[in-house]
Amino acid sequence: MPYVSSSWRKYSTSYATCQVAERRKAHSPPGLSRESPAPFSMEGRHHHRVTLVLAGVTLIAPIVTGDVRALAMTAGALTGLVVEPDLDVDHRTHSENLVYRHAGKAIGTLWQLYWYPYALILPHRHKLSHSPILSTIIRALYLLAPAIAVWAWQGWTVPWAILGYWLGGLALVDLGHIILD
Repeated sequence: MPYVSSSWRKYSTSYATCQVAERRKAHSPPGLSRESPAPFSMEGRHHHRVTLVLAGVTLIAPIVTGDVRALAMTAGALTGLVVEPDLDVDHRTHSENLVYRHAGKAIGTLWQLYWYPYALILPHRHKLSHSPILSTIIRALYLLAPAIAVWAWQGWTVPWAILGYWLGGLALVDLGHIILD
């Protein structure tokens, strides 16, 4: 057997792996990628389990403080099921699949189209999409900008205190997501 350098073998193996990945991607249904996640990252369903646990933890705040507005923190944590740091990937995420499954194909398609520019602007795991507080604020502004614009246009008062609690809950589950990645 002729001598083959180890660097060539590494190249040929990675080349073959890339070819398999490209073939899988080419034969995947539109919007879905069949590539397996990186070995060090968690899958979306595991992130969602942690999100649900953290949402349960946020239910303690209204009980301890007696402030009903703190329920907005739980709402923010539950929002993390569909507004997550992985919305910056170029394929349909687990959270987008949840929207498709529970809100219907039309709403799911609109939801995916709404987040498409966000995914184009931010590369996956960029510091603006996967940093503890900053990325949460960016996604919250992206999500709420139309609603805040309507509130301002109508002359309504924006409920900043409730939005603060909501943002706190979303930041908590985002932090859990980022730590687990």
